[in-house]
Amino acid sequence: MTDFYALRKDVELALARVGEVRQSAGLDQLEEEIASLEKKSADSSLWDDPSKAQEILVALTEVKDRVKLLNDLKSQV
Repeated sequence: MTDFYALRKDVELALARVGEVRQSAGLDQLEEEIASLEKKSADSSLWDDPSKAQEILVALTEVKDRVKLLNDLKSQV
Protein backbone atom coordinates (compact mmCIF):
# COMPACT_ATOMS: atom_id res chain seq x y z
CA MET A 1 0.00 0.00 0.00
CA THR A 2 2.91 2.32 0.66
CA ASP A 3 4.02 1.91 -2.95
CA PHE A 4 0.64 3.19 -4.12
CA TYR A 5 1.00 6.36 -2.05
CA ALA A 6 4.57 6.88 -3.25
CA LEU A 7 3.42 6.43 -6.84
CA ARG A 8 0.56 8.84 -6.31
CA LYS A 9 2.96 11.41 -4.88
CA ASP A 10 5.25 10.97 -7.90
CA VAL A 11 2.33 11.48 -10.30
CA GLU A 12 1.20 14.60 -8.45
CA LEU A 13 4.75 15.96 -8.58
CA ALA A 14 5.00 15.20 -12.30
CA LEU A 15 1.67 16.94 -12.94
CA ALA A 16 2.86 19.99 -11.05
CA ARG A 17 6.06 20.07 -13.12
CA VAL A 18 4.09 19.73 -16.35
CA GLY A 19 1.92 22.62 -15.20
CA GLU A 20 5.03 24.70 -14.63
CA VAL A 21 6.37 23.84 -18.08
CA ARG A 22 3.04 24.74 -19.70
CA GLN A 23 2.94 28.04 -17.83
CA SER A 24 6.56 28.90 -18.61
CA ALA A 25 5.92 28.09 -22.28
CA GLY A 26 3.30 30.83 -22.28
CA LEU A 27 0.26 28.63 -22.91
CA ASP A 28 -2.17 31.48 -22.23
CA GLN A 29 -0.28 33.74 -24.61
CA LEU A 30 -0.23 31.01 -27.27
CA GLU A 31 -3.99 30.57 -26.97
CA GLU A 32 -4.46 34.34 -27.36
CA GLU A 33 -2.23 34.23 -30.44
CA ILE A 34 -4.38 31.44 -31.89
CA ALA A 35 -7.51 33.52 -31.38
CA SER A 36 -5.89 36.50 -33.07
CA LEU A 37 -4.65 34.46 -36.03
CA GLU A 38 -8.02 32.73 -36.41
CA LYS A 39 -9.70 36.12 -36.50
CA LYS A 40 -7.31 37.25 -39.24
CA SER A 41 -7.85 34.02 -41.17
CA ALA A 42 -11.62 34.53 -41.09
CA ASP A 43 -11.31 37.94 -42.75
CA SER A 44 -12.96 37.89 -46.17
CA SER A 45 -10.10 39.87 -47.67
CA LEU A 46 -7.49 37.35 -46.49
CA TRP A 47 -6.67 36.05 -49.96
CA ASP A 48 -6.33 39.51 -51.48
CA ASP A 49 -2.67 39.11 -50.58
CA PRO A 50 -1.86 35.38 -51.05
CA SER A 51 1.63 35.59 -49.52
CA LYS A 52 0.28 37.28 -46.39
CA ALA A 53 -2.55 34.73 -46.20
CA GLN A 54 -0.05 31.89 -46.45
CA GLU A 55 2.07 33.50 -43.72
CA ILE A 56 -0.94 33.76 -41.39
CA LEU A 57 -2.03 30.18 -41.99
CA VAL A 58 1.48 28.81 -41.46
CA ALA A 59 1.80 30.79 -38.22
CA LEU A 60 -1.59 29.52 -37.07
CA THR A 61 -0.59 25.91 -37.74
CA GLU A 62 2.72 26.33 -35.90
CA VAL A 63 1.10 27.86 -32.81
CA LYS A 64 -1.62 25.18 -32.76
CA ASP A 65 1.07 22.51 -32.98
CA ARG A 66 2.88 24.01 -29.98
CA VAL A 67 -0.31 24.08 -27.93
CA LYS A 68 -1.10 20.50 -28.95
CA LEU A 69 2.38 19.43 -27.84
CA LEU A 70 1.90 21.07 -24.45
CA ASN A 71 -1.54 19.51 -24.06
CA ASP A 72 -0.23 16.09 -25.10
CA LEU A 73 2.51 16.39 -22.51
CA LYS A 74 -0.08 16.86 -19.79
CA SER A 75 -2.17 13.91 -20.96
CA GLN A 76 0.86 11.61 -21.00
CA VAL A 77 1.50 12.10 -17.29
